[in-house]
Amino acid sequence: MNLPERIILLVSVLFTGISCSRNERLEAVLRLAGSNRPELEKVLDRYAADEADSLKYRAAVFLIENMPGHIGYDRTQMDSLTSLMMPVFRSSTPIPEKKEAVERICRQWDEDHGKLTIRQDIEVITADYLIDHIDLAFETWRSDPWCRHLNFDEFCEFILPYRCFELQPLDDWRRDNRSVFRRGLDHKLKYAVRLEKYSLQACREVYSEMRRQFGMTESNFPFSRDYSGYPLLSARMLIENRVYRSCFETALMTMINMRSTGIPVALDFTPQWAERSIGHTWNALLTNEKKIIAFGSFTDEEPGILHKACENMVKVFRYTYTMNHKLLELNLKEKEVPGTFRNLFIRDVTEQYMQTTDLTVPVKFNADIETHYGYLAAFDNSEWVPLDFGKRDGSKIRFGNIGRTAALLPVVIDASGFVQPVNYPFSITRDDEIRYFIPDTVNRTTLTLKRKYPAAYHSAEGGRRLMQGVMQAANEPDFSDAVSFRAFETWQPAVTIRADTLPPYRYWRYIAPPETPIAIAEMMFIDPVDTARKITGKIIGTEGCSGYNVKEHLTDGDLLTYYESPNWGKNDWIGMDFGAPVSLSKVICYAVSDANSIEFGDTFELFYHNGKEWRSLGKKTAYDAVLHYGDAPSGNALFVLKNLTKGVETRIFTYENDEQVWW
Repeated sequence: MNLPERIILLVSVLFTGISCSRNERLEAVLRLAGSNRPELEKVLDRYAADEADSLKYRAAVFLIENMPGHIGYDRTQMDSLTSLMMPVFRSSTPIPEKKEAVERICRQWDEDHGKLTIRQDIEVITADYLIDHIDLAFETWRSDPWCRHLNFDEFCEFILPYRCFELQPLDDWRRDNRSVFRRGLDHKLKYAVRLEKYSLQACREVYSEMRRQFGMTESNFPFSRDYSGYPLLSARMLIENRVYRSCFETALMTMINMRSTGIPVALDFTPQWAERSIGHTWNALLTNEKKIIAFGSFTDEEPGILHKACENMVKVFRYTYTMNHKLLELNLKEKEVPGTFRNLFIRDVTEQYMQTTDLTVPVKFNADIETHYGYLAAFDNSEWVPLDFGKRDGSKIRFGNIGRTAALLPVVIDASGFVQPVNYPFSITRDDEIRYFIPDTVNRTTLTLKRKYPAAYHSAEGGRRLMQGVMQAANEPDFSDAVSFRAFETWQPAVTIRADTLPPYRYWRYIAPPETPIAIAEMMFIDPVDTARKITGKIIGTEGCSGYNVKEHLTDGDLLTYYESPNWGKNDWIGMDFGAPVSLSKVICYAVSDANSIEFGDTFELFYHNGKEWRSLGKKTAYDAVLHYGDAPSGNALFVLKNLTKGVETRIFTYENDEQVWW
């Protein structure tokens, strides 16, 4: 039996007692503790003996009643592993070597000791440990002005829990960190009577102190997804680690530091961004006004600055200490459950971030797959990832608190664990209406495609820098007989100049627009007979501005390298000398971007979603900066274009008013 199944089996014992009285529920948990029951009873007896500790008794009951299912690595083992890793963390060796050393330590540990032991809190937690955490939490709540605004329930959610995340060992994170980051609080807020009461200001001061102590820069906090060792979840490792840090580790470290200082911060996440790959984890501060402020805990953000403002989310969950009984029921009734929802200690907080919609989705496809639940999935650039669940009632599935304006696919999980659609993809409009993406396969249309992925900031900026430039062709080296082509007047990821009706020219060049240096990823000159062949000559013009942006990048076949001129407003130019006049079919200039344009010579395949699956509209090799697909479904069809030659980024889109609209 694997670990999630063991946890679900353990906590399912309590499922039928959810509505029972407090005393019955507490007694059920104490029975589950087995031989560790006396330790839990010591905690209860300690606070029951004195009426002045009645609130602490309630806190102890809260922690004990919600303890089943919480797990962590064995503390003694994790301390030993941490001591082996600390010299690596603190060494001056390069990050790749540190990462390799840490993973080697983890592999060696497995060989010498076996896998790290994971223990149930309820079976191993001691009275002394629990009492210490309760006392410290109450001391903070009562003495620090920036958390006095919390009521008891908020205190139990944001300050009280003795662990911050599953698998974290039962270490002394609260005691070890409670004084480390108070410098800003003690120096700046101690006498600022009004400011010291505000959790937002206190959060900013602690965050500033963290940045000062850790030197929180991108080089010091490298982001990596390919770490394969044990999760670095002990408080000591989270603080010392400069080898591997994702948004989750960074946010977890921040929450540990904030809570130990009495600042009410939680850990929120979205399982999957609505319009790109992967999900994200961040911190959430509960302010004096009972509002949630999200902040990213990384480099250029601080509490109060709008976090990830340009990203679209559909669902937001919060890691909690209390169990989500809806998730428990889901796991008890369904054989196959997506990984996100195997964690019973999360709850939906989407409505704290955005306008939401409740909806009922009819089951049109795969109705014979018997399930109790369905899911809403978002596209992660390669597959549909479930990010919410809803109860199924025969031919309908009900979902609640759904964010709007994203493309979603209603699905069920079959007995083999595969995602199976039950209706067409859809989006919820800003006016709270459902828009299904249903292709019209009777009336066909032609698509003109320019990219396979939406342009990010640097891609958009690269296209802008091509605008207003001039291409010239000449036979005199001083371009005194030049013919000019103004083909760059609108934003484009790449520009094609038709040359098949022109006479032969020896020289071609691009002249920078006023007040803008040149930035071009690739300049291609295409043979008039063999339109799959590029013609090259000698690159001429202004030298590049650095050793990284040299003229040779103009024809190196790599859209991720580029030529850049050094001057602003000097009419720099770059071009080609063929040695003799040559005929061309076209000239293509690619803007500096992310290589998600339609790249000359690459093979692409276009798909549309028919409600049940992606259907191919055929493969094509690009011999221009755009692709044309005739005989494509019209209407509100959902498409995805894949580059079969290289690259991984791809994004779903509709085709509206002769343009790709990204979802």
